[in-house]
Formats: sequence, structure tokens, C-alpha cells
Amino acid sequence: MSPPAIRHEIITALLNRLLSPAALPETTTDERVFNPALARALALDPAASALVADMAAPIAVDAGGPDLFRLTERGTLLVSPALLARPRLIGVVTRWAQETAFLTKVAGADPTGRRSAFAAAALHGAALIARLPDPDRAELRHWLPDPLWRGDRLEAARETAQWLAGRFRDTAALAGSVPEPCELALPVEALLEAGGDDRIVTTPQTGMNRYGATSRPRPEAVHFSSSTASSVSDYTFGALDRLRQSLLVEVLLRGLSLEAAVRGLADAIARDLLAMHDLDPEEADVVLAPSGTDTELLAVLVGLGAGDRLANILIAPEETGRSVKVAAAGLAFHDGGAFAKGASLWPDADIAVASVSVRDAQAAPRPRADVESAVKAALDEGLGAGRRVLLHVVLGSKTGVSAPSPDFVLAIGAPGERVDVVADSCQGRISGPTLGAYVRAGWMVQISGSKFFTGPPFSGALLIPARLRVRRAAVARRLAQAPALAPPSYWSAPWREAFADISSATPSVGPLLRWTGALIEAALFREASLEIATHAFETFCAALRKRLADCRYLIELDPPHADDDNPGARDFQRFAGSSIICFAPFASDGAGARRRLDAAESELLFRCMNADLTDRLGPLDPIEQALAAQPFHIGQPVDLTPDAAPPNVILRLVIGARFFSAIAMAGARADAALDAEIADAIRALDKAELILSRWANVREA
Repeated sequence: MSPPAIRHEIITALLNRLLSPAALPETTTDERVFNPALARALALDPAASALVADMAAPIAVDAGGPDLFRLTERGTLLVSPALLARPRLIGVVTRWAQETAFLTKVAGADPTGRRSAFAAAALHGAALIARLPDPDRAELRHWLPDPLWRGDRLEAARETAQWLAGRFRDTAALAGSVPEPCELALPVEALLEAGGDDRIVTTPQTGMNRYGATSRPRPEAVHFSSSTASSVSDYTFGALDRLRQSLLVEVLLRGLSLEAAVRGLADAIARDLLAMHDLDPEEADVVLAPSGTDTELLAVLVGLGAGDRLANILIAPEETGRSVKVAAAGLAFHDGGAFAKGASLWPDADIAVASVSVRDAQAAPRPRADVESAVKAALDEGLGAGRRVLLHVVLGSKTGVSAPSPDFVLAIGAPGERVDVVADSCQGRISGPTLGAYVRAGWMVQISGSKFFTGPPFSGALLIPARLRVRRAAVARRLAQAPALAPPSYWSAPWREAFADISSATPSVGPLLRWTGALIEAALFREASLEIATHAFETFCAALRKRLADCRYLIELDPPHADDDNPGARDFQRFAGSSIICFAPFASDGAGARRRLDAAESELLFRCMNADLTDRLGPLDPIEQALAAQPFHIGQPVDLTPDAAPPNVILRLVIGARFFSAIAMAGARADAALDAEIADAIRALDKAELILSRWANVREA
């Protein structure tokens, strides 16, 4: 079996497991696009290209006329030839037409079902069009009647559903009332941004969120950003759309409630996460969350379930997440939710937050003994003040640091009657079985699927030892104060039962789709043998460090080795500290010397790496032009600058799960795939060097 077929088989098996007993839409293997020019145009839209294999109807180019698209009597979709030169528009129009074809095909001749199908398709198209840049959206107005628009937005309403019915020769279908479509009718990229906060929302102008990642495939970029966020892969994007359509059919046409669909998918994801960590449902529970930062609020919630006065001891929050310190105090860390940013979710609780740094005044790593001594002092202070303690252990920070050691935690008798332990493993660079062992030892564990596993940004989950179920009633009282934090559907059944009286709206399926994307990437990663992974990792790192040694403007920082204490058998854990390759950026001062970039300049470099700079760097030779034009998405800057000290900001080039699976899935051509990854990484360093050598041009622009 060829590598793409193996990948498809793995993904389909996972989706069937998550969806059971619902059936996935059949994947089409025959030819769907009956026009070479149309096939070329669709190939220029990565999102449409990722969905071509699953199209519901054959598609071709129309002879001309007033229709944007239409369905013929023989069941062929035809799109206007005027769109062939407009890849973004033809991708959106094709997806809209195909979604309508899929839903009406499943609905059959039933009038009620067809009304629901056209209403859902109207919402789907309106959402696709809303994501277009303004000029493209304005151009589509030529094809759609004015009554369908409200300002510059297509209205997802009865009129649009009627217009669609006309394109599908079914004007009688909407004689009755049109039902309100559910969230699952939205395009998959919109769902991947749903149920979170403004960090994951992309803009129509760039298609990116604030971290430089996209919620649709981005094959034109080179990706080494998994310590921050990754754009969704093409195969995961297609798989998630199949999942979305399956759930939509169940809800729209077969009587399943959206709440039941969300709950069933959440339970399936939780089962997979427990299995990934070698945990039995009787040993641990799972609560899903929109992001890793949200899991900090969940850990505080569970901690408060044992008492209202809490001392929360953080380890290097500057290296785990920008908003972790806010969440650690029980405060809302973003705007747009049920609470204003900075508002307390539990005003009657008394939460004291202490932070222990893993670096000294010069931002150099502190000796482990010093870090653990500081942790012990904070622990004693919290207990001495009569508080319960929530002690954090970082298992892989943004720069690969882990602290304090599990042996230290065991030596101080934690967890204990007055101490809870929560491990922050959101970077995902520690093995599942190792984390499962910590859960069995009584630790809570924070995880994310959007870092190492390269799932869509963002997703989070808290693994909770079963022994903490005794706190369910107290946690329920606290959750009732902030029900939007984690709706009952996102919790494992033993906890959900205690939340029966908590009123909350049906939660978004968005976080669950993001977790499903992460599980797809994790399943592919697990197919990589340890032998192949070790060879690829060591060869890649050696080549990259050789290039870094020759760089003038990038200085590599020594990798940490905090993970050496916890050798894993088959888990890649020993790669964790070294899979985040950190370097300090310098720039030419214009007089032949170098100076260190500060935080704002490093952020600018990060964004320039991810953009086409052809016109911003002055005269370039052909090789330099190719480098300047190529987007490279790398890890976001980490500011380690102590107060009133010279800049100490680092950038990161990061190896994630997709690196290993891309090589393993190449089969007999694994060496070629490895060579391609090495060349891409070296080109990333070359582009950074080019930018920094002409830093004055960038700053002036």
C-alpha cells in the first residue's frame, strides 16, 4: 500500500472511531473535475484542493450566462467561466455549490429535509464569502441579487436559500418555513476558529491569526512553528470537513440534537486522549478546553474544589504562555467572553499567585537546585499562610526547559492533603505514557494538541486523577459561577453528572474539531518507527547546527537537557529539549558591527520571515529574490529580558510531529523527504540572515 493510502487508512480509522455509530461520507476516488482549466484553478486554492476528492457532484465549466453556478438535469454542477481567472472566487463558489449538492443529495426528495439542506447551504456560502478580502467579496455582488445582501455581507436567510433552490431546479422546496441552520453548517475553517478567543481568529486581509497561522491549508509556506501554532494540514482539513458533514447530516436530517452530537464527539475524544496516555477511564477523567491557557483556569477550578484559599505556584510563566499568570489568579485572560478581561471568575475566592523563574538576572538557566529551593520556599510560604497549594511542574517550556524535577515533587510529599500538583505539558514534548504515570500518581496534567502535535490552533485539555472526583459537588458550585469556562458536555461523564443543574448554552463544536485535527496528526506520528525518527532527528539537527555555526546574525543557544531524567521507551521524550532550536537574532548596525534585536524588532523579524519581502530588501540576486519571496513560519519570539537589562529575546525553529510523519509516510523515499526538510530549514536560516543583513531597509519600510 502506498504512503498516501496508508495515511488515508489511518485517518479514516480514527474518524470512524470518533463518529461511531455515524457513517462518514464516502470518499470519491473517480474523476470529479471535467475541465482542465477548472482543475488548474481549483489547485490554486489550497482549501478547495483539499476537498476535491470528496466532492458530491461532478463539476465543469458552464457555457456562459447569468448563473454563478447551477445543477444540470444530469446532475453535473456548472460554474461560470468568468471565474476561471479568479482562484479565490472559484474556490469559494465551487465549495458552496458542492456543499449544496451534498446536502440536497442526502436529503433526497423529502421536502422538509430539502428545506433544511438549502438553509444550511445558505449559511455555508455566506460564511465562505464573509471570509473573502473586501475586493473579492465586492466582485461577487455582481452575481448575487441585491436583496440577498445586507451592506457588504451576504445574508444567510430565506432569500438566499430560495436563490440556491433556483440554481438546483427546486423552486418548490421552500414553500414551507425554513429552519434555522446549526453551527455545523459553517465551513470547516470557520469552525476551527469557533468556541475560542480572539487569538485564533484570522483576518480576511492576510488569512492569518496573530501568531501567523491559518485555519486552512497553507502549502506555500515552510512550517517550523509548532512551539507557537501551526496552520492546518491539507489532509487534516479534508478529514475535518468529512467529520463536519457527517455530524451535520445527523443533526439536520436524522433527529440528533446538536447537544448530543457535541457530547458524543467530546466523549470519543476523551477516550482517545486517555488511551494515548495509557490511562483507563476508571483511573482518570478529561475536561476539554479551547486552549492550553484555559486549562490553567480549569486547574484553579479543581483546586478551589478543596478550599477557597489557594496559593498557586507557577514555574516560569514567561516561558509557558503570555496569559497564564492572569488565568492563574482566576481572572479572565481575554475579551469577548462572558467576563471582561481581568475580571474574577470567582470573586469570593482568595487566590495568591507566586512565580519561580528558571533563569537568572542575565536570563541564563538557573541551577536546578536553586529553582527547587525557590519552589520549596514558595510552598512553605503558602502552607504557612493556611492556604492550599496548587504546585506547577513545567514539562517542557517554550524553550524546552523542565522544572522542578518529579523526584523533587515526590520528596516534598506532593501531592498531599494540602498540596495539588499540576503538570504543564502543553508543549506536548513529553510522552503520553509518562504523563499517564504522573496522573496515576495523583497529578493533574495540562495538555494541548496544537503545539508538538501540530493540530490546528488552539486546543487544550486537563487530565484529572479519578481520586479528585470527591470534589465534584464543590467544583459544580464554582463552575455554576462561570459556566462558559467548560460546559458540562466537555467533561467526562463522572463529572458531567454532577453538573446537571448548571445552565449553559450548547457549546461550540470548534474546540472538538481542533482536538480531532490534533488526534489525526498524533495518529500519523505514532506510525513513525523509533529508528526512522531517531535517524531523521539526529541528521536534521546536525545539519541545522552546522549552518547556525556559520551564521553571522543568528547565534544558537545551548539546548536544555532537563528531560534526561525521564527516559522513555518508545515516546521520543528524549528529543523534547532539543526539538526546539533556539537562537538569538542580531542585526547589522550599518557600520560593520552587530547589535542584539529587542522584543519589538524580534516580533518584526518573526512576521517578516512569514511574508513575501521581495520589494522590501533592496536589490536582490535571483537566489535572494527566491528567499525573500518564500514565507517561513517559525516559532514566535520569547522575551527573556530581565528588568532594565540589555535585550535577551530568542526565536525558535521547531520540530513537530508533522516532521516525523512526513518522513515516515514517504516510505522508501524517506531520505528524500528528510533532505527536503533539511533544505527548507536551512533556507529559513538563510532568509533570516538576509533580512538581518539589510535590517535598515526593513525598519524604514
